[in-house]
This record gives sequence, C-alpha cells and structure tokens, in this order.
Amino acid sequence: MPDGGFETLRDDLLRAGMSLRYVRRAIRELEDHREDLLAEAAERGVSGAQARKFATERIGDQAVIARHMVDEVGRRSWASRYPRLACICLPVACCLLLPLALVTGHGSHSQALMRWGTAMMLSAAVTALMLLSMRLAIVLG
Repeated sequence: MPDGGFETLRDDLLRAGMSLRYVRRAIRELEDHREDLLAEAAERGVSGAQARKFATERIGDQAVIARHMVDEVGRRSWASRYPRLACICLPVACCLLLPLALVTGHGSHSQALMRWGTAMMLSAAVTALMLLSMRLAIVLG
C-alpha cells in the first residue's frame, strides 16, 4: 500500500463489478480508519514512517479486503449480478431513451427536431429488436 493509498483496492473492486457508490463509501471508511490509526500512533509517540507502517499493518492486505468485499454479492451492481439481463436491457434502453430525449427537446426548430427524433426512435427500435432477437438466439440457442 504505497503511502497508505487505496487506489489498487478501488480498481480491483470496480473491476469485480462492485457498484461505484459502495466502492467510494468503502474507500472513504478505510481512509478514515487509516487516519484514526495514524492518530493512535501519534498518541503513542510514534511518527513518520513507523506510524504509516503501523496503520498499514493494522488495516491488512488490500487483496484480502477486496476478496472479502467481492464475496458479498449483495453489494455488487445489478449488471454484474445479472449479466445476461444487462446485455439485453441496457442496449434496448439506450436505443429507445436517447432519441426520446431529442423528441422532448424545445427550440426554434422543434418541428424538424420532432421529425428527426421520431425517425431515430423508430430506427433505434428496429435495431434494438434485431439485436434482442440475436441475443436471445445466442442465450437460448
């Protein structure tokens, strides 16, 4: 743990599919814990590199912490818990919601924007249906 940083732990947790909100909170708690340990070492008269070494030893190995946190499946994002569902739902949602944002836009060219957005939404729906049917053929096939 160089200088008591938790960058590798943060990267490992995100790569394992943990939700960003949970990772941020866990890292913040570990940093607070490290600060408490450094304060405890300072009260004992230890300072500098010895205090950082004390805090690092008390916190433990980042790989063990990451493994323990990843094992708690309930804390992972839904997309990593249900990857097949995410592969189907996320593209469909993007294909339908992005053009919808343009259709609801206001401005001086609202008629043209409305026509363009509608055409984009219809083409996105056709594309999404084709991708969905291909994905279902792969998953069920």
